[in-house]
Amino acid sequence: MEKKIAGKIYKIFNDKGKDIGICFLEAFEILKNYTVNIQKVIYYFKKLKSEELKLAEVISALELSKDNKEKIEKKILEKFGKNTIVIFEIDNSVLGGFLIKVGDNVIDETIIRKINDIYL
Repeated sequence: MEKKIAGKIYKIFNDKGKDIGICFLEAFEILKNYTVNIQKVIYYFKKLKSEELKLAEVISALELSKDNKEKIEKKILEKFGKNTIVIFEIDNSVLGGFLIKVGDNVIDETIIRKINDIYL
């Protein structure tokens, strides 16, 4: 759990255009919903910052089932290594399908991309 929370917080602070105060408020918002070992969260955050760990973001329009999350996470760890933290996010603009971001790698299986492939 601490790894995933560290990943979410890392993503917040990695948003280049965001005010640092807003970043802290968003991080506290995440932390207040969990009972976690804050030292472990900090440890994993530092590992992400030093690039010893990678962050994989899976973005979908709807909440994925536990089974689908486990399958996707397994495939990501096989492809990018065990030193990858996988977080799942919901974004209504995706409409359907999913998007996976790991560093500069993007796997785009969204409906929008498929429509654009057909018409562009």
